[in-house]
Amino acid sequence: MTYLRYPHVHGDLLAFAAEDDIYLAPVTGGRAWRLSDDRAPAGHPRFSRDGTRLAWTSRRDGAPEVYTASTEPGGQPARRTYWGDSRTRTVGWTSDGEVLAVSAAGQHAQKYPRAFAIGAAPRELPFGQVDDLAIEAEATVLLTGAGAREPAYWKRYRGGRTGKLWVRAAGAAGAAGTPGAPGAHGFTRILPEHPGQLASPMVIAGRLFFLSDHEGTGNIYSAALDGTDLRRHTGHEGCYARNPATDGTRIVYHVAGDIWILDSADAGPRRLDLVLASPAAARAPRLVTAADHLGGLDCDRTGQASVVEVRGTVHWLTHCDGPARALTVELRARLPRVLGDGKVVWVTDAGGADAIE
Repeated sequence: MTYLRYPHVHGDLLAFAAEDDIYLAPVTGGRAWRLSDDRAPAGHPRFSRDGTRLAWTSRRDGAPEVYTASTEPGGQPARRTYWGDSRTRTVGWTSDGEVLAVSAAGQHAQKYPRAFAIGAAPRELPFGQVDDLAIEAEATVLLTGAGAREPAYWKRYRGGRTGKLWVRAAGAAGAAGTPGAPGAHGFTRILPEHPGQLASPMVIAGRLFFLSDHEGTGNIYSAALDGTDLRRHTGHEGCYARNPATDGTRIVYHVAGDIWILDSADAGPRRLDLVLASPAAARAPRLVTAADHLGGLDCDRTGQASVVEVRGTVHWLTHCDGPARALTVELRARLPRVLGDGKVVWVTDAGGADAIE
């Protein structure tokens, strides 16, 4: 059985993660095809508002980073962040075409994530500590204080690190200066007495949808923007509904490796039947080029060759002819240098230095 996770929907297309790659498929179900080919854990794909691009996180270079690609055939992924933080996660797009992401990059602990909008360069949004968010025309919603990324990681937790929901309706006064507490920016906390975990805020047709396990199993609920009129929209038992996402009308989510969809707030959930098209054996390995991952380098005194570091491996590269020669590929290395006697030295993560003639 293939485990399908992290779905998102736009128009006639569905995006999701499976087999360490991002797939696209018809929203009606059927044959899915691979968008990424990294052979590294990937997740949280999000379509842009016009559906022409997709953003997601991938660990192809180590820690999860944000990547984007066109949804048209042949689109090549482009890396958008260089944060090196394991909590980095895409959550959506702004109406101006920027990727929304949450990360603890630059913070002294991973429990203090911030929200970022990624355009030409990432910029921090003025909300302070944020675990998740939704920015729509009707309202901006923040999730803060969540101890785990989603309720399924810490089932039926009822301690002090359950999530808190903050809402700022359109037109509400709010500061736009330095980050701080949500209350300082015109936000009002709703559902303060809610007994379960809260996650994945979504704004649809003037209502707030979210994930909660206050009735025992994680399911999708909604409430008015002031916290009243709480309703339940799914009825899964035992296995949690996980990672819901919306296109503004529909909600998709996964349960125990299957993807489900809510076509509207009044419709019941239905499971999508999806078939992965391209087997793993048919994939070509992704080539890592020095142009994208060049680290340290040093030229020898004759000017005819250099020693270069590419993603922790050290290579001897002649300037005129001959192939590049790998000097070390087993231990992650850095700071290669050519000494006056022709020896090449470098530092390894093991804490010592190695040398070779």
